[in-house]
Amino acid sequence: MGTKMKKCSVALTFVLLMALLLNGQMAFSLEPSINVLGDLAGNGKAEMKVLDRWVSVADKTFPVVDGARLRSGEGRMSIILRDGARIEIGKNSECEISGSKGDYAVRLQTGNVGFSVPKGISLVVTTNKSQILVQPAEMLQKVKYENEEIVNGVVSCDGKGTKVMSESGTLAVKNANGSETQVAAGKRIYIADNGSVESDTPISSAGGTAASTADPVSPALGFAGAAAGVGGITVLGNQNWVRSSPPPPISVSPSGP
Repeated sequence: MGTKMKKCSVALTFVLLMALLLNGQMAFSLEPSINVLGDLAGNGKAEMKVLDRWVSVADKTFPVVDGARLRSGEGRMSIILRDGARIEIGKNSECEISGSKGDYAVRLQTGNVGFSVPKGISLVVTTNKSQILVQPAEMLQKVKYENEEIVNGVVSCDGKGTKVMSESGTLAVKNANGSETQVAAGKRIYIADNGSVESDTPISSAGGTAASTADPVSPALGFAGAAAGVGGITVLGNQNWVRSSPPPPISVSPSGP
């Protein structure tokens, strides 16, 4: 009986989400069991998978629920979680986001994900060969965060390895072999498929990078809703994350009538 009820609840969740995506007006208060993580704004070819169907999320604001699968294509996506953390998804990226308030996980299949995580919130970004731990609960007492109020960073996955960059705060990276490396503020590393750490490159304090503009560790991300006035941190071309004001609620108006 419990299994049947669970299946019915999952089915109802996706039906309500599909209705919201198609109509843009349904209130999630109709089904309190739905775990809404935050709000999503996208542009270009950005899509969310609902009921085995990819649905465009461009030019509007949509709720993101636990287990949401996202892909950006030639577009970009910006997610503001309920407790103020922010996740940015760059071009040609695909990922899944899950968790609950204060404790989130992103499974990155390919592409680039940037994040801005206030102190006390846990985020784990998992790629094919690595786990990037951003203030996970079990690490809060182990890692010194140098009084940073926000941890900013970027993770990039191309199927051959994982690039990790910290603009502020300390990240803990676990590779497939189980070994752990800490990435301090202003540093970046590349983890190959065999688990080896192949670089530890400093980031210039001027806001640019010490590497060339072709450096894949500094992905050319951008706010999905920038044209609509979405504030917070910004990614400019191949430069680093720049921390500014705390992110406000997403407010994106459709471009069409």
